[in-house]
Amino acid sequence: MKLEVTLPERALFASADKTRIEQILINLLSNSLKFTSSGGTVSIVLAEQAGSAVLTVSDTGLGIDPDLLPQLFTMFFQINEPPKGTKTGLGVGLAVVKVLVDLHGGTIEAHSEGEGKGSEFTIRLPLIAETGVPQGRRVLVVDDNPDHRALLAELLRGRGYEVIEAQNASEALNLISNQKPDACVIDIGLPGMDGFELARKLREKSETRTSRLIAVTGYGTKADKAIYEEAGFDHYLPKPTNIEELDRVLEQN
Repeated sequence: MKLEVTLPERALFASADKTRIEQILINLLSNSLKFTSSGGTVSIVLAEQAGSAVLTVSDTGLGIDPDLLPQLFTMFFQINEPPKGTKTGLGVGLAVVKVLVDLHGGTIEAHSEGEGKGSEFTIRLPLIAETGVPQGRRVLVVDDNPDHRALLAELLRGRGYEVIEAQNASEALNLISNQKPDACVIDIGLPGMDGFELARKLREKSETRTSRLIAVTGYGTKADKAIYEEAGFDHYLPKPTNIEELDRVLEQN
């Protein structure tokens, strides 16, 4: 069996859960592989169209009776009998895919010319923006630990943020003169000028006076709340940083 993959020249950014998108793709591929013979072809195409990311999974397999297409995404519906020797499922895969696509604000369509003529599934998800970085999503990460800084930056980029990295307070202050961050995630235990002093200086700068400041610390407690607020922080989070919690904080208005 031949597998063909076609990707766009530039990255497409959508507000989506990586695990669920993987689940959608796995279900569609499993379905195509099940109903396509060893000499057939399964194709995956990702493209941009009218402000949407369009993912198409098609095959040259058994196809689907057009009269059955409206029932495809109902629970426990079996399309047809797979090739001899292939295990059948419960008929919930496509129903789950439909639910997951709906939760992402997208649409899914199925098409087939009939039995023996293959099938095609097309998913459309709205793109975040043409630039991939909407307003309010530029984040400055300041941490002297290169591993923690790199990991946090990568996780944020994976969620659609534009990330600026600095290893100490001096570098951070130099960077903001050219790139105004909407939020700053600052390690408290920085060498030289610590995170508290950096936050005070950022509050004095016109570029970051209104930016959201988030402290990341390995030794803070609830009793320290007044200290963080006095320095100008809006929030503080313990290490290791929980990306889900940080994302919620960054999304707050």
